[in-house]
Amino acid sequence: MSSLQAWNGFRSKFEYLVAENLVENGHCFDYEPKRTHYVSHHHYTPDFRVEGQDFYVECKGGSMSAEDRAKYQKASEQNEDLDLRFLFYNDRPIAKNSSTTFSMWAKRHGFPYSIGPEIPSQWLN
Repeated sequence: MSSLQAWNGFRSKFEYLVAENLVENGHCFDYEPKRTHYVSHHHYTPDFRVEGQDFYVECKGGSMSAEDRAKYQKASEQNEDLDLRFLFYNDRPIAKNSSTTFSMWAKRHGFPYSIGPEIPSQWLN
């Protein structure tokens, strides 16, 4: 996908903002390019893969359920070649009654992350 037409193809406004930032900075990308199986009969589809890069980006804007967290961890554990990185809209608690923030969770589980819609330049070749 080389140009951004309308954000209705994205699952969230935050994903649209990430795509818009990629386009504005001259990067081509695929949106939800790969289904990654993480247990039998289940699959996970990361949000983005920037063309020419070997990693995938998952965008999280709101809370992150225990089911979501388990899905990301299992997908990563069961797919050694999956380099999954996160963009968080902000660094808030992962759930209403949690003291664990998005960044704390990512660090604990070894996921690279950044806050906001811009993919860090050091991630890009």
